[in-house]
Amino acid sequence: MPSHRTHALTPPTTRVLPPDPQCLLCGAPAPVVCAHRERAVVETLDGPLRLLCLLSHCATPDCPSHGHTLSPSAELLLAPPRLAVARDVFARVGHRRFARDWRISQIREELADNHAIVLSEDSLERYADRYQTIVAARERDPAVLAAAYRGCREVVLSIDGLQPDKGHETLYAVREVTQKRI
Repeated sequence: MPSHRTHALTPPTTRVLPPDPQCLLCGAPAPVVCAHRERAVVETLDGPLRLLCLLSHCATPDCPSHGHTLSPSAELLLAPPRLAVARDVFARVGHRRFARDWRISQIREELADNHAIVLSEDSLERYADRYQTIVAARERDPAVLAAAYRGCREVVLSIDGLQPDKGHETLYAVREVTQKRI
């Protein structure tokens, strides 16, 4: 059984994504459209969406991207790579799971009831794990941390431990109290 299926009653809306107006590497205007790619249906909170991406390459012979096919950058803004959901659904899954501490089954029911998005619990678990990885990478970035604490006079740390079940490892949460970062 597939881990994801589109709601059968709502036909997908097709959205054409044009190439970027200029080459992202050399800045030359009007890349040459060389092909197109139809991305499988991605689920958004507004309904299913089929993406038609116009692929291009730079016409400047000296450009490093001259021999490579480029996807429109708008595709990454709508749907992360290798996901069957758009960023709005991906962010909702992560927010519900980690900020509101919802169970995967609750998230699944809410998406199905309110948005007609049917996803398996395995898919939702993978999306939540990927969301957590992205947030963790952002939080570990030294430049982000330096900017967040630039104006702080002090840093106050709080460490809490929770042992989920007897025999399992203790989960520690380190919180910075003044900026409320975990």
